[in-house]
Amino acid sequence: MGGAYHGWSDQLAYGIRVPGSKFTQAHGVPLYIFKHTQEFFPNDLNDLERKLRFNQMRGGTAAVFIEPVGPESGTRPLDKDFNKGVERLCRKYGALLVFDEVVTGFRIGMAGAQGYFDVSPDLTVFGKVIAGGYPGAGGLGGKKEYMKYLAAGIQTGDKVHKALIGGTMAATPISCVAGYYTLEEIERTNACQKAGEMGDRITTGLQQLIKKHGLPFVAFNQGSICHLETVGTMHFSIDWGKLWKVPGVLKATSERKAVMEHMGAAYMAEGLVTLAGSRLYTSAAYTPEMIDDALTRFDRVFDTITVQNNPIFPAALLRRRNFSVKEAYSLDMEIMQAKELVVRAGKQLVESGLIARTWGNVSCRVSDTQFVITPSGRAYETLTPEEIVLVNIADLSYDGDVKPSSEKGIHASAYQLRPEVNFVIHTHQVNASIVSPLGFDINNVAPESAAIIGDHVPMAAYGLPGTGKLRKGVIAAIERSDSKAVIMAHHGAVCMGKDYEEAFAVASELEKVCARHIVERYREATGKVIDTFEEIHDYVIETIGKKGRDAAPVTAYESERDGAMCNLTKPGSEEILRVEIATGRIAGDAESFVPEADLHRAVYAKRDGINYIIHSQQPDIMAASRLGRTMKPLLDDFAQIAGATVRSAVFDPSSTMKTSKKVVKALKGRDAVLLKDNGALCCGPSKSDAQATEMVMDKGCKTMLGAALFDTAKPINAIETRLMRFIYKTKYSKQAEKK
Repeated sequence: MGGAYHGWSDQLAYGIRVPGSKFTQAHGVPLYIFKHTQEFFPNDLNDLERKLRFNQMRGGTAAVFIEPVGPESGTRPLDKDFNKGVERLCRKYGALLVFDEVVTGFRIGMAGAQGYFDVSPDLTVFGKVIAGGYPGAGGLGGKKEYMKYLAAGIQTGDKVHKALIGGTMAATPISCVAGYYTLEEIERTNACQKAGEMGDRITTGLQQLIKKHGLPFVAFNQGSICHLETVGTMHFSIDWGKLWKVPGVLKATSERKAVMEHMGAAYMAEGLVTLAGSRLYTSAAYTPEMIDDALTRFDRVFDTITVQNNPIFPAALLRRRNFSVKEAYSLDMEIMQAKELVVRAGKQLVESGLIARTWGNVSCRVSDTQFVITPSGRAYETLTPEEIVLVNIADLSYDGDVKPSSEKGIHASAYQLRPEVNFVIHTHQVNASIVSPLGFDINNVAPESAAIIGDHVPMAAYGLPGTGKLRKGVIAAIERSDSKAVIMAHHGAVCMGKDYEEAFAVASELEKVCARHIVERYREATGKVIDTFEEIHDYVIETIGKKGRDAAPVTAYESERDGAMCNLTKPGSEEILRVEIATGRIAGDAESFVPEADLHRAVYAKRDGINYIIHSQQPDIMAASRLGRTMKPLLDDFAQIAGATVRSAVFDPSSTMKTSKKVVKALKGRDAVLLKDNGALCCGPSKSDAQATEMVMDKGCKTMLGAALFDTAKPINAIETRLMRFIYKTKYSKQAEKK
């Protein structure tokens, strides 16, 4: 949950303090650490479900972490039913629910916040206070089915592989004993209730003092967790749909943080110890007399405060969930701000899986006559504002040496035809790609999706990438529909919005619309209702697959050329197998024989341009390999990167030399080959290129399997596929660039 601090595990140093802040406050942590980390807005179950649903189509969500009273000890209090809603969504989407009860554990009650809210999390994290002041490492508890995979200290005699929970005092017996008797004492003395009563007392007193001094402060508590908000630092949020505002929000939070620290120093001068000048925690050790003495000291501090007419103390801020300087999307924003917005948007789109590598493009209107757009052939992860190109809408002209995206004409047309549109993203998203070869519009869009995207989605006629024919097809689709999305035949999608936030929402909703369309077609064909696309596999294989014997199973190695050798690694293993390409001799162990080594070295021996091989056995690729047939491109990026066709071949571990030759022959002129019943070899001049091949193979296989449910899907013209392949290899690929 965004705006919450969950400890200093790198992956969790994300969205801390301010909701929407993502990685901006995680200084020193490399961005790739957050590849699989997301945040959702506090109190927003819809936001959480959008992310869970989106992740479901990409392997699922491992776990959801929340502070059950709200982020930062309840600085943003949660609705009472929110935790039950989170639990329901976690069960629905198969995610573990993790309660961060470092603060709330044994403060809200003996059963913690989970007892108060009647929620059963899968795992619960407790703080070092669990040992009652004796040095301890905190605590982790949970359901047996998950705890059995965790261990602390030295693991012995257990066949179950466990993850070790570190900590200087982890699994220390005396700390455990201290914790046990601490809990007994809390229960015996009714400490939770007594601490809560003191929290009520000091909060009521602070509210009276705020009123007395006429200060725009807010005091509230959740039992013994007390808040004294003076500057509203933690009540900001960042909206990445309006990135030009982000610097201002970060500046404001820094200014307010400084004032908050000054308030903390003023309290300290009166002997009042607070957390960052905004939080107070009471305990059963406090007495009414102590609380009253503290209130007297607060009174003296408040008496010294003068509130000036400046934005440091906006009382209204504390009553708002979202901070925004200006709600309107500005058409005349500064060009540099627009470029920064496009850079940030591109990175977020990669993170979401809607675009990858250099595919797709993003643009933002800056005036009635100009827009900025991503450049051609450059990765989104490393883009800078200086590389974003300013383009004239009327004639597509631009200045400078950096070339804009070849699809700039489509963006210009969107801005010309839709005056209300200020942001356009062209994606290669998976479900839209599966639908793209079908050749017809999607009608009767569900009402909840129609509210976001329109009541139907038009299909634009096919044209080669970057051509006038493709642009004309998109123009015709936009002109005959009010939809905010257009599917491009054999290509991807164009999603439009008044701002980035809306364009992104349209793209996300389009995935759901296309998924529903495929599922409904499967129901029509079989009478069955499915939850995942993988359930389509058996039906398609039975319907269109070739009959014959199953091939022997093959281990999926990954390999890299290393001079006259190639290095093979097995998934999940760090062991490297070094093989001489010319002879097949295995370095270091002449007795060893790995049949797959012959396959990899045979590819390297015949293909000088291949330096990296990934043997992919992803579910859709495995299903496609079971068909035992040649894949004809249904998507143009497949034709460009994998090959004009991708053939199928059998590799037999008992006859490696003979069958390796057949695989190499099938790979000729291509960067991928299907191995019957064993996935695919995905190749490239570098690891990143091989990963790109695997990516388009996975999407291409998904598309072939999904499109097989329909009768209208036809592959791209053979001449056009060869032309695309030639242009890509000679103009756009990294291999060509190196030459």
